[in-house]
Amino acid sequence: MRHLATLVFALSLAPGCGSTANPPEAEDPGADANSGPDLFACEAPLDCTQDTGHLGEITDADLRCGGELLAAGGAGTVLVLSQPGPYPTEIQTLVVLRGDGTAWQQTRSRCAVEGGCEDQNTTEWALRPVQLCDVETASADISGCDDPDGVCQWVPYGVNCVDAADTWSCDALP
Repeated sequence: MRHLATLVFALSLAPGCGSTANPPEAEDPGADANSGPDLFACEAPLDCTQDTGHLGEITDADLRCGGELLAAGGAGTVLVLSQPGPYPTEIQTLVVLRGDGTAWQQTRSRCAVEGGCEDQNTTEWALRPVQLCDVETASADISGCDDPDGVCQWVPYGVNCVDAADTWSCDALP
């Protein structure tokens, strides 16, 4: 199941379209027009961190943390890490649940070794756009969150994502 969760996370990095989520207009433009909005710069407090690793597995505790956060139905923040080994690319996805069935999501990546990656030969972070996504999971995945031995898991990713406006700012966070 953990390998399936890792596969689902990897697939979530593919761009989506046709969201039912409607991005609100930001009151404060706040983002540098040259680099675009940066969700990571908002420094939202983390509720969970899930390390998928290139070689490792997401732990049951990591999956449960995400499941409990989603089952609670409120706002919250999860950082998903994919650390180098054996591949040199480091990937981070930050997902901020809004408490309304949607989430802000952004992925950034960098090469751990200057010149060591074919697709991104730099140690500078490359940001993908901030996106507003619908949050979905099978009800069976979070049905046991009230029971310490029950099934409670969620790998944070959104579906039906749309890029946020260039004027998006941290003021849009819950």
